[in-house]
Amino acid sequence: MRHPEAAGPRVGSAGPSDSPRLICGDGGGEGVTQDMFAILADPTRRLVLDTLREGECAVGELVSAVGISQPGVSKQLRVLHEAGLVQVRAEGKRRIYRLDAGPLRELDLWLERYRPFWQERLDALERHLDRKHGRGGKA
Repeated sequence: MRHPEAAGPRVGSAGPSDSPRLICGDGGGEGVTQDMFAILADPTRRLVLDTLREGECAVGELVSAVGISQPGVSKQLRVLHEAGLVQVRAEGKRRIYRLDAGPLRELDLWLERYRPFWQERLDALERHLDRKHGRGGKA
């Protein structure tokens, strides 16, 4: 495997199954994997993360907020925990979950390189719409 600071994508082990995964990295946001994109692609997991963004929750509270069964929420929490996106602590018999945004910072660093690309296009769209609708807008 290449050195972690090497530029460009590289293939690494996905874990026990040893199936390959693409690791995107060039020193900024390295370690962002297709696995993270797959985890965040699930709308239920995103809803769990959005709920935890508001503060710590027990599983029962997440069941109410997400609207799926307790086993379903527990399954999503397990995936998020394994990805490092949530932390858990025991409070008596209850498990309390909280958001850990650390892995999202890595993803944000990786995405940072693409923001100028989208900003240019959004600016061009704004100028086009301003011209089309007769507004002054940006030149």
